[in-house]
Amino acid sequence: MDMFTVAMKIVSENELGKYKDFVLQHQGKCLMEMGKWDEAKQCFQEVLEIRKKKAVPSLIESTELSLNWLERKTEGG
Repeated sequence: MDMFTVAMKIVSENELGKYKDFVLQHQGKCLMEMGKWDEAKQCFQEVLEIRKKKAVPSLIESTELSLNWLERKTEGG
């Protein structure tokens, strides 16, 4: 997970904020694969807020799919 900390630092230090959602989305996916459901959900919720501001339907849909999968997984479905 250190790689995501480094990626976020690069994004912040180089005024690359437009990539923050990309980094967080992939961090969330990695957390999902590790079974860290709550942490993954937090990432995706932050990503969704950013992507709604960007107003790019395909990006919003991608994040919503991840959140929906997590919901099903954590509800035992």
